[in-house]
Amino acid sequence: MGVATFAVRDAFLTERARAEERLQTRARAMAVLVDREIGRVEALLRTAARSEFLRSGDVRSFLTEAEAVAAELGGAWVGVTERDGTRLLNTFWPDGAPPPGSRGSETASLALAAGRTAVSNLVQDTRGGERTPVIVVAAPVARSGPGGGGAYAVTAAVRVDTLGVVLGELELTQGWVGVVLDGVGTIVARTVRPGDTVGLRARPSVLEALASGHPTGIVHGVRTLEDTLSVVAYARIPRTGYVTLVAVPDEVFAAPLRAALIRTVSIGAVLALAGLLLALATARQLARALGRLVNGPSGTGLSGVREIDAVARRLAATDAERDRAERELRAARDEAVEILESIGDGFYALDADRSVAYVNGRALETFGKPREDLLGRRFDEVFPGAAGSPVTPILHEVASRAEPREFEVDAPLQGRWTAFSAYPRRGGGVSVYFRDVSARRAAEAALRESEEQFRATFEQAAVGIAHVGLDGCWLRVNQRLCEITGYPTDELLRLGFQDITHPDDLDTDLDQVRALVAGELESYRMEKRYLRPDGTPIWVLLTVSLLRPSAADARPYFVSVVEDISELKRAEAARRESERRYRFLAENNPQIVWTARPDGLLDYFNQRWTEVTGLPVEAGTGEGWAAAIYPDDLPRMNAAWAKSLATGEPYAVEHRVRTRDGAWRWFRTQAAALQAADGDIQMWVGTAADIHDEREALEQVRRLNAELEHRVAERTAQLADANAELESFAYSVAHDLRAPLRGMQGFSRALLEDYADALDETGRDYAGRIARGAERLDDLINDLLAYSRLSREEIRPEPVALEGLLADVLRHMDPQIETARTILQLERPLPKVIGQRAVLTQVLMNLLGNAIKFIPPGAEPRVRVWAEHRGGNVRVWVEDNGIGIRPEHCDKIFRVFERLHGQKAYPGTGIGLAIVKKGIERLGGAVGVESELGCGSRFWFELPKEKPDHGHA
Repeated sequence: MGVATFAVRDAFLTERARAEERLQTRARAMAVLVDREIGRVEALLRTAARSEFLRSGDVRSFLTEAEAVAAELGGAWVGVTERDGTRLLNTFWPDGAPPPGSRGSETASLALAAGRTAVSNLVQDTRGGERTPVIVVAAPVARSGPGGGGAYAVTAAVRVDTLGVVLGELELTQGWVGVVLDGVGTIVARTVRPGDTVGLRARPSVLEALASGHPTGIVHGVRTLEDTLSVVAYARIPRTGYVTLVAVPDEVFAAPLRAALIRTVSIGAVLALAGLLLALATARQLARALGRLVNGPSGTGLSGVREIDAVARRLAATDAERDRAERELRAARDEAVEILESIGDGFYALDADRSVAYVNGRALETFGKPREDLLGRRFDEVFPGAAGSPVTPILHEVASRAEPREFEVDAPLQGRWTAFSAYPRRGGGVSVYFRDVSARRAAEAALRESEEQFRATFEQAAVGIAHVGLDGCWLRVNQRLCEITGYPTDELLRLGFQDITHPDDLDTDLDQVRALVAGELESYRMEKRYLRPDGTPIWVLLTVSLLRPSAADARPYFVSVVEDISELKRAEAARRESERRYRFLAENNPQIVWTARPDGLLDYFNQRWTEVTGLPVEAGTGEGWAAAIYPDDLPRMNAAWAKSLATGEPYAVEHRVRTRDGAWRWFRTQAAALQAADGDIQMWVGTAADIHDEREALEQVRRLNAELEHRVAERTAQLADANAELESFAYSVAHDLRAPLRGMQGFSRALLEDYADALDETGRDYAGRIARGAERLDDLINDLLAYSRLSREEIRPEPVALEGLLADVLRHMDPQIETARTILQLERPLPKVIGQRAVLTQVLMNLLGNAIKFIPPGAEPRVRVWAEHRGGNVRVWVEDNGIGIRPEHCDKIFRVFERLHGQKAYPGTGIGLAIVKKGIERLGGAVGVESELGCGSRFWFELPKEKPDHGHA
């Protein structure tokens, strides 16, 4: 009878614990679903908050995006609120324009103050003319540009019936009620009578139960809105402060427990009571019969006998009934024992004095002792070591406090890690279930080790690795992914992959994600671009798979592997660009371009091959090109080609090709080997140029050269005679002109020196004019002679050091420079040029003289001289701060006798710049000027630079 009693009690406690666990699991699942839905809203708002319109302050242009978010949220109202609470935009009003002075919710202010997403308690929205229960979610907008910060918040008023739809996914058991409470205890969603209850405050008993913070999350005896005592399981949602409840009426909760235990309890109780009552009734009847038989009057004896006989028969029936009851009781006891003997856990029961009341077979196997050595004996007598076991004080605590305990210890008796479930028994005893969990703990240790290895692999991987939620938010990222994307870990975890994906790649990525979630793909792999915080795109190779955990309450997530392929992309782009340019050059080249493999077989011709030969490109590859070669030239070409293939030396040969019209034309074919870093030949690249006209022209040139040499010799002799006559004439003219000039100069000077007093002012002026005119005429004759010599004399170009030459010129012009108080800036070094020293001396003296002479009145001349390299030439500049030249006169001033100013203002012959131009042109160079009137001038001349002399070995 005792065995049946504690078996029933232990079965009841076990069944109740399981029922509570099922209830708690539903509450947690409800919390996960609500948290996921609110997280979805937050993700949409975070994405909207990164709109470029909002970041730039263009709120009105954000309306289209806001309407799209509202549609995604099932008709929610989406708006923008300023920091001071003023509504700037809301999709509820036409064109998104709120009424003047409209104020936003406190949630927007909280989001702006905290700098993160905020969720409100339940509020009643009256904008539609009716009271609509909603929750408000707000995300701050990060402003771009100076100041940054959160100037606006994007808000969404989400109808709470969307949460009711989410709760419907749980399909709670009949009689169970699911409830969502906000942070102040207001009902946000309910699976039963939502229309009547949403917006009401939960009963005080419910709020008191939540405030108690029961560690198991289970509270008994709570009165719900239906005024029903219920068992309540609850779970909290940290993100919002909301709480999810699952309430089950006591009757509904207790029904399966009663059904599980009613058979054993009813049989024992009913039979015991029936037997007791029957025994009492029979004893009283028998006593009356015996009294009548002994003490009654005559005639009553027979009656007493018959009554005794009836009692006897009734006692016989009672014995049969008792036997039947005992059999049923034994059956019930045997059934209880059978249950305890069949379970996988070890079980023993101790009385208040710690003597063993019962022990099952699994416990006997563990203890290694027969049952008779244990029953009725104190546990610590059988097992002396039990007194020091960590199990013993816990069992004492269970018995003394009458509270069940579950714990795991490394138990000495079991010799391994063991899980215990201890329940108090009536009278101070205790019932103990235990099972071996060493394998599980070993598996957990192995799992921890595996997790550590995974964590190390995850964090130290050479590629980016991430776990991503179904909503696109990063759940876990490693350091390498942060390095690739340029975001710190905490900032990346606040974003979704959509936020940093290049807009051109996002649709393709999302299509793959949808196919993966739908089970159409096991995984996918794609190349895409992420955007770093500064907007720089970075190419990655993304591999994604979907992990679906086996646990019922675990949410699926994506595992993403991200490899930085930016360098590879740049290399590919460079290769494609190089190939594109090569193809462009090859196809647009007027020559035939071809390539060959390392073994010498041709594998490419450009289109020019077909244009010349009339043969298709394919016909020329391999060895087909030989069909278009003049037969007598082919052996020579093959021999040269074989030598180049053997040695790697460049290939060059001239030969004839049959053109599409059947004519034979001369071509020059050349090729060079493209080699790898190790010297191996990768390919040959060659060209075939049409030199037919060139060969004919060369032949004609050879013929003409012979004729030309003869003619040149004749003309040279004639020119020498003419030059001699011209030189003689020039000097004769100069001599004949200078004789009277010398007389004019002498007599005018005598008049001014000897007879100045005899002459009046006019006479002295006339005499001075005669002297100056004669002097100018003499200068003119000298310049004409110099100009004439430049045209006639032989020019032999040679290297000339400009620095040394300029130094000599400056020494010669030193009086003129000093007189004019010239500021001269010479920028060294000045290179060597190919020219003639005498000619360059005239050029520099004329350019420097003009720079000093042609300045505004009262100004000090500033002259700068420098040189610069231009390809194979040197350009020498002479810059002044003079009066300048009109652009239309810049060419005119290099002509003979061309003057832009009167003789009185700027005296001169008008031949100096003509000498400069003639001299430079005779040296094979060029001359020019850059100037504007009143802004000075920059004269330049350009000559070939001296070529470096590499000497001889």
